[in-house]
Amino acid sequence: MLEVRINGQTIDLASGGTTSFEKLNPFFTYEDIYTDQVQIPAIPLSQKNRRILGFPDLVRLGSDLPRFLLQKFYKGQLIYEGLALITEVSPTAIQMTAIQPLGEFFGDDQFTKLRDINLGFTPLPEVLTPVIEVDGQPAYCFPTIQNSEYYGTNGSIISYQGRVNGYQEGDYFGPLVPMPFVSFVLQRIADHTGTRLTGTFFTDARWRQLILYNTRSLDQASEITLSKHLPELTLIQLLIELRKYLNLAFEFDTVARVLRIDATDDILSTPPVQDWSKKLEKGGRKIIERNRRLQLSMTIDSGDQLQKDKPVELADYLTPEFAPDLGIAKLTTAFSTLLIDQSTGLAAVKQVGCTEQFSQLASSWIPRLLFWNGLKDGLPRALPTLDGKSLYWNGSGGVFETCWQKTEALRRQMCYFDATMIMTETDIARLNFRQPVHVQGMNYRVIRASGSLPLASPVQVLLVQDV
Repeated sequence: MLEVRINGQTIDLASGGTTSFEKLNPFFTYEDIYTDQVQIPAIPLSQKNRRILGFPDLVRLGSDLPRFLLQKFYKGQLIYEGLALITEVSPTAIQMTAIQPLGEFFGDDQFTKLRDINLGFTPLPEVLTPVIEVDGQPAYCFPTIQNSEYYGTNGSIISYQGRVNGYQEGDYFGPLVPMPFVSFVLQRIADHTGTRLTGTFFTDARWRQLILYNTRSLDQASEITLSKHLPELTLIQLLIELRKYLNLAFEFDTVARVLRIDATDDILSTPPVQDWSKKLEKGGRKIIERNRRLQLSMTIDSGDQLQKDKPVELADYLTPEFAPDLGIAKLTTAFSTLLIDQSTGLAAVKQVGCTEQFSQLASSWIPRLLFWNGLKDGLPRALPTLDGKSLYWNGSGGVFETCWQKTEALRRQMCYFDATMIMTETDIARLNFRQPVHVQGMNYRVIRASGSLPLASPVQVLLVQDV
């Protein structure tokens, strides 16, 4: 039997009603974030339902109605859990709609530019050190960056020595530009929006050293205002663009307000734990995927003279041709990284900086990442490389090799199987997109499962062959 609970209380339902569901795998889309869909049947305007929902039919209450915790059970199995809003109240029924996790997860700030969100400030210490910690965690670093063009043609006027965050024997000089750690930025976003972050992204030693390059000088400020040093992206764009660069996997828990961030390639390494062979109905369609070559591209900062002609280090990754007549699936991230000056070993740009001095506040930069390397050979360094890993697509330890190999292997052999399955409520409740399923000698990833409750007919399932 179908059971719907609102804020933990079972509500009355109309007899003989049905409801549809669609479960979507969140790990195979990069330009957007998709979530489960659910249809909420019309709810009778009974006295019990009126009480549970706060008497929404009373005109004097107006439209300021709260959101509700919605749970759908079928034969005791939890099929869906999320948030819902009342959209219409008629003389006989109440209509509700489920809220999509991405649409509500970060509240009012989800589509706001990061530079317009108040993410707090951090006082500067009396003696500036290469790393500033907040609550015991690295928050900002001050790496020396080779940049002869920071002040444009005005550098000679002030005897500028060509380095941002110049450093000598423990003392800083020149324009001071704090570079925030990515994990600190994400934590500040979580604190601001009342959410919680978890996952291997925050425990991986390499990703914990990621910083956001920027050119915004502190000038004479005695504190760091985080928003001033963030890229021209919205909150949601930051997450999606990081995902596209590093092949991250997102899982939103709307009820608990938790976002889990892991590596997609790690998820693609999990073995199957369920055998669905006996559930498969005869027939099914095999759908051929032609775009099986992967192209990974990063956006180049046209304001950096060193990158105007797209250096070979920043070249795209492209799956080598392995079969005739195959198309290319191109993925472009807004992020990129810096080059290394071979004479000094420092990260290098030729880029006008963002500073009050010489009225340069209109100067901008695009999102770029570096690894904090610490104090080495007398200089604080942030580079596109760290311990044999790099932020370039290609080469040993590059982003393709460390983040995309499993994903490419899946795409190289990609074909879809559109099938119907005889499933139970338990199957729907236990569906875990992190794990492949075994079907008649093959392992598959579930892309989508959709059907209606009660389960009087088979469930339509779209599968893709696993690596």
